[in-house]
Amino acid sequence: MEIYSFKGKINPVRSGINCSKTKHKAYSPEINLEYDVEFEIKESQVNVTISSDGELTKPGVRYIACVSEMARAVIEAYLDTYGFIAGIGFEVEIEDLLDDGEWVSLQYTVPILENRNRNIDAEMIRLNKLYNNPNSWHLQQCFGDLRRAIRHVNDTGYYCYRAIESLASFFKDDYAEQMKTQTWNKFNEIVGIDKSITFKIKKYADASRHGSVIPMPSDLRGEIFKNTWEIVDRFILFAENGYGGLNSPIHKMTK
Repeated sequence: MEIYSFKGKINPVRSGINCSKTKHKAYSPEINLEYDVEFEIKESQVNVTISSDGELTKPGVRYIACVSEMARAVIEAYLDTYGFIAGIGFEVEIEDLLDDGEWVSLQYTVPILENRNRNIDAEMIRLNKLYNNPNSWHLQQCFGDLRRAIRHVNDTGYYCYRAIESLASFFKDDYAEQMKTQTWNKFNEIVGIDKSITFKIKKYADASRHGSVIPMPSDLRGEIFKNTWEIVDRFILFAENGYGGLNSPIHKMTK
């Protein structure tokens, strides 16, 4: 049996919410796995343990932040019920992992994106330059959804696709209009995207959007992350050229 322990907090912390130790059985349809979650909340501080007879983690496939999200989902289900009754919106933040008897800070990272060989400081300077433009809100909204895609495992496809939609909406004739086929065609042509790639991501976005679930093993989730980040990289090149084209042609992204 695999067992992991985490701790964190419930926002807003000032709510001082409490919950005596409780245990729930849960099931992840995405990875077809049953697991148990036991948690306790004292003055908005939460301790949680997740266990399963199956494989919670598998090197190179699932990662520890994914496991913490599975635990968080159970706690949020409890808090969502409480919040519905009390009219309060709670957020669960899992911060630390018990590792070999010591608490260590939990990093919400995606293994497939960690080896992009990027200089963080140089990239921050590069991207912050793009914010001095009225069109920067497309990227700002995109980056916000990518953060949510990393943090919310069950909705990775939804947030990745919405992030891409934020970029594609630059090509609309009117911000108030709905996304049209010609808008997507222009985006795909100028940024250099094979539409089959965005359609694949859209498949998982539509499932979440309509309250359904499609199994998404973590290797597929990694592929969705990788494709989404490449699409965003291509839009950044477009933005760096003043949102008016590319400095030089780039190979079209294909499936």
